[in-house]
Amino acid sequence: MMNEITFPMVVYSIPSDKFVPATLMAENGSALIASYMEREGIRPLILDYNTPDSLKVIAENGKDAFKQGVADQLVDIYRERGVRIAAAKMFTNGFHDELDIFREVKERLAEKGQHLTIVAHGPHANWYGKGILRDYRDVIDLISVGDGEMSAVPLVKQAYGGGIDPDTIPNLMWLDGDEVRESKMGRRFVDLNELPTPIYREDVYPAIGSKMFLPMLDDSRGCSFGLCTFCAHPVHLGPYRERDPQLGKNMG
Repeated sequence: MMNEITFPMVVYSIPSDKFVPATLMAENGSALIASYMEREGIRPLILDYNTPDSLKVIAENGKDAFKQGVADQLVDIYRERGVRIAAAKMFTNGFHDELDIFREVKERLAEKGQHLTIVAHGPHANWYGKGILRDYRDVIDLISVGDGEMSAVPLVKQAYGGGIDPDTIPNLMWLDGDEVRESKMGRRFVDLNELPTPIYREDVYPAIGSKMFLPMLDDSRGCSFGLCTFCAHPVHLGPYRERDPQLGKNMG
């Protein structure tokens, strides 16, 4: 391991009004990024709060108490492991909860002199990235747009190296004063034929035992139509690409 550098990835999409069963499915995107991290000697940690245990705590103690418990746990983990950069996967459900949690985490770490960079990704961050950067600049430092596999590893290496230079990493947006900037590296898309096997081990994904474990095969990404104004897929996943069917057959 790279001096035991840990890259935590938080998954939180618990709605305020009603439960969405799909949130109990295993989080494939973070499991894929975990594989890239391990390959580079970085320890991935998927902290998925979309579990039946979370719903039980909320039912018994209320949402505010649950959010406080999540913030406490993240502060403890980030302090113990000296985390400098962490990911927040953002969905419409739970969006404001996640902002509240990370705002408190960053403030409490800063009180002890520990700076934390938060990179947001996922469908909500892709669709509303510019607004998120402007309206929640106290919480979100960077937006990873599109294929997170292209930016995750270089971000972590730079965070623990000489500092993050987002212009040298593809698929990033950030706020420079009041202006939203995008990386000079532009948008780059992963070759689906080179995707590694996602990691669902319990030491990487502690909540996996309480998830609906339906491993996903990325046989395609993007959209060839791209004209539906309500859909984030063209923004999030870019042009339509297919994976070699033989590779999928071999994985099976």
